Amino acid sequence: MTIECRNLTKSFGRTRAVDGISFAADGHVVIIGPSGSGKTTLLRLIAGLEVPDAGSISFDGTPVSEPGWALHPQKRRISCVFQSPALWPHMTVSENIRFGMGDVPAGQARARMDDLMERAGIASLADRYPEARRASIVRALAHPARFILLDEPLQNLNEELKEEMFGLVLGCAEKNGTHLVYITHDMAEAEQIPGMVLSMNRGKLSGPDGGTGRM
Repeated sequence: MTIECRNLTKSFGRTRAVDGISFAADGHVVIIGPSGSGKTTLLRLIAGLEVPDAGSISFDGTPVSEPGWALHPQKRRISCVFQSPALWPHMTVSENIRFGMGDVPAGQARARMDDLMERAGIASLADRYPEARRASIVRALAHPARFILLDEPLQNLNEELKEEMFGLVLGCAEKNGTHLVYITHDMAEAEQIPGMVLSMNRGKLSGPDGGTGRM
């Protein structure tokens, strides 16, 4: 499962949030950098939530984004955790997670959902209305995706929960053969994710070959 970006560019008014980024990764990708460096915009482009002004994105050699066009996120076989969890407030925790699993058969969905909720420590909250951060992570992990895109997913969790949820994310990715695109400010987190690390600043990638050189 490969993500490839070629000369990817996205501007908002006079601000070039993503500026000619190119990389190819056959595995996990970690994106680090200061606030305002363009990390979230890059993730939204990969998700299909933004359309590039220039350049392209392909998954496994198949184009998914070009100037003026982006394949709908639901057709990309991805799941996402953004800084704002974006759960449905009228649905319980379990209903939000089941909704995010799409057309997974009911029996399989229930077993997977129950297992993940137990491991995330939110099984007792199943019938309550959203406990947003952990529920959004479980919803993303429960979806049968080829890529999981995560934007500072452990923000606002205490250290114990961060450690538990980080282990859950890595464990599920390894078990399911899913690749992560993971944004973080925390170098300690970045160093624990095997794969490519990309360092962003002012919309560009820095370091050897656009990243830190670690694979």
